[in-house]
Amino acid sequence: MTRTVNDTAELRLRQWARLPPAEILAVVTVAPVPQIPPTALREVLEPVVDQRATVGWRLAPAAALRPDLLTEFWAWRRRWTASWSMGPVTNIAALADVAEAAGHPLEPELATAIAAMCAAEHDDQRFGDPHLEPLMVQVDPLRRAVEAASADPQGPLGHGTAIIDDMPRSAGSATVLRSWPPVSDEPLVLAAAGDTSVMVRAGEGLVVVHGEPRSHAFTHVSSVDLTGDQAIVVDEAGTQLVLENEEARPIGWLTPTSLRWHLEPIPLVAVWNALLTGLPDAAAAAALADTSICFTSDLTHM
Repeated sequence: MTRTVNDTAELRLRQWARLPPAEILAVVTVAPVPQIPPTALREVLEPVVDQRATVGWRLAPAAALRPDLLTEFWAWRRRWTASWSMGPVTNIAALADVAEAAGHPLEPELATAIAAMCAAEHDDQRFGDPHLEPLMVQVDPLRRAVEAASADPQGPLGHGTAIIDDMPRSAGSATVLRSWPPVSDEPLVLAAAGDTSVMVRAGEGLVVVHGEPRSHAFTHVSSVDLTGDQAIVVDEAGTQLVLENEEARPIGWLTPTSLRWHLEPIPLVAVWNALLTGLPDAAAAAALADTSICFTSDLTHM
């Protein structure tokens, strides 16, 4: 079989492509699931069936690429479900180690929930009774322990890092697009494609590795501008790395809603704000509805 240049390039991209860590949602069914979908979505929805009953709906894969359909689907889904973001799976996995370092190891129900969230990267996970009520009271002590242990940003736990949106928006607080805790010996790969990868490395912060074959490391990234004909990456010393937009694709994947951003240190506990706030609420909603939490990375499901 003869491959064209485009075929070879596409094959190479697939071989090297690595999307950012999956975002995990905690979804709770709080009202009866509609048995008949709306007309506008009927042709692109697939029922989720359990014991011959429709317990949810999923968009067909092709429809997931249509923003208009996604928006309409999410609006319809909110009529019978409530959802809370738990953050990227890599952050969730790091919470157990941080809790241990803070002198507050995870209690059994919370540890089980964290394990379920991590497993949800590959398949939906159900979490329900008898774990819901204990979970509701285990999160806040963990928050206080991590907050106290990380009060000193120069202390052993260090601080978190956040990507802050620099695009013109309505007045208000800064928008955090992504965050992560410090990494240890193993680098955290956030995204990769072609000859470019983006990672977090101990002592070097956010790093863009580029070139053939990914032989140049641009470390201590402080800001990114993707608004022009070329991507401009700036480090803490003000040095610029200029990449063609195709080369910078993995950088864009980190923040699909923003083309200009910078990095800031944040309190370590803030890395898990969404989880520490949303998980008790999800557990309470599931207990009230006499159902379970569905941890999922599939935004087109439920």
